[in-house]
Amino acid sequence: MKLTFTFTDMPDLKAVSKYDIWQTQFEIPDEAKHLIGYEERILAVAQRVGQLTCASLHFTCKELGIKNHFIPNVPCQGREVYRASVNTLDNYFMVKFSRFTERGGQSRLLRILNQRRPPMGRTPYLLPLDTLKHPTQHHEYVNQIKFLAEQLLMLLNAEPAKHRDFNWICEGFDPRRYDGWQANLVKNRYKKRRDEERKQQREEEKRQKQAAKLAAQQGESGSLPQTGAGRRPGAIPGVFKGVQFRSQLEIRFATELEERKIRWAYEAERLGDGQYLVDFHLPDYKCWVEVKGKFEPRDHFLLKDTAAYLARERGERLFVYTQGKGYVVQADSMDEIKRGDFWNVLLTPPST
Repeated sequence: MKLTFTFTDMPDLKAVSKYDIWQTQFEIPDEAKHLIGYEERILAVAQRVGQLTCASLHFTCKELGIKNHFIPNVPCQGREVYRASVNTLDNYFMVKFSRFTERGGQSRLLRILNQRRPPMGRTPYLLPLDTLKHPTQHHEYVNQIKFLAEQLLMLLNAEPAKHRDFNWICEGFDPRRYDGWQANLVKNRYKKRRDEERKQQREEEKRQKQAAKLAAQQGESGSLPQTGAGRRPGAIPGVFKGVQFRSQLEIRFATELEERKIRWAYEAERLGDGQYLVDFHLPDYKCWVEVKGKFEPRDHFLLKDTAAYLARERGERLFVYTQGKGYVVQADSMDEIKRGDFWNVLLTPPST
């Protein structure tokens, strides 16, 4: 059974890039499921981890049916907050567990990134849990760590040991463990992020130059298109029947409509709550066709919403035309159509 802790710079995990995520795992035996209240113990562990970090924490445990559950950040009293980006830290808080077995020693580390500034600073060795035996200003801090270690020891020792000397023990904790691997990870992430930003900047400059070139060509011809003046990444725009299209695939579809003498309108209006701009409207057949070279994640949601809107409000259908196949879009599905059957389905009114 794995406990996964995901540390980020903000509570909304969907809004975080892959370079702003730091993840650790801690494994406990499957026998822990037989303990009374094991779910509460696991959740208590997650809550204590949330108290020892000032990063945003998301907790996952497949066996409990929990995935990326946000843990509210409630710090221990008296702890100074040390806020820094996930990608600027080269140290972490660590609790070490170990045991002897017939095959030798084993150890497991609980690592907590971006922790609150510890009261005792960095130490060159592990501190035992009874470091502070008398109440001091660090008393609550150590008690939180003790509680965390106790819960994990109960879960770890749920697996029967052949000898009591083989049980898991907590060797201690390190409030600020330097991690060379983490430092290299931060360095490599920064380099990759910088390279991606430069690549995006070059692509944006290239798109702007192409748009300026297209505008200049349109100015020379003396006519400006009313719709379709933009360009999709990787698509080659063009003009057909006096209409500016965004891609050659759209032009190919328009020529097939012309060959079949089907009336059409290009980008006639935005539809539904999502204001989706469907490429073609075929009024004589009460249907709309979206021409796609490549699907984007949002298309799978907005196309279905648009299909539901058309069916409900207008009694019309929605299709998708691609290079290799077609689709009939329903409110809850996208049914594939072979290219050879696409036009027959499109031009055949639905049975009532």
